[in-house]
Amino acid sequence: RIGTYVGVTNYMGARFSAEPAAMAPIMADLAKRGLLFLDDGTSTRSKAAETSAQAHTAFAGADLVLDATLEPAAIDDRLAQLVSLARERGFAIGVASAYNLSVERIAAFARSAPGDGVVIVPLTTLVGAKKS
Repeated sequence: RIGTYVGVTNYMGARFSAEPAAMAPIMADLAKRGLLFLDDGTSTRSKAAETSAQAHTAFAGADLVLDATLEPAAIDDRLAQLVSLARERGFAIGVASAYNLSVERIAAFARSAPGDGVVIVPLTTLVGAKKS
């Protein structure tokens, strides 16, 4: 048991997340525990937003997968897209796997972000933020 997490995310569960009846007990348990659900945005069929709302579960949805192509330039391009989206809308959420390359590129981005006028905030700050 650990106590340093704020929620859970889906991973390789497109079929499961498309089934409200399957998601409902998960969302109810998360709500009971005060945890959030982060939808990684990889499935257009996901019903996570709807089932989280019904269960009164804190919810956030990712805008971009940063390391779908595991190459430095591709990750940097996705980070630039994320910044562009955040500037248009006021916020953006990116997800990535814990590959060494992903961590390296995101860490470099995070170091330069303040100088570029980008503020990186905890996911909990964006829970419930509305996408336009």
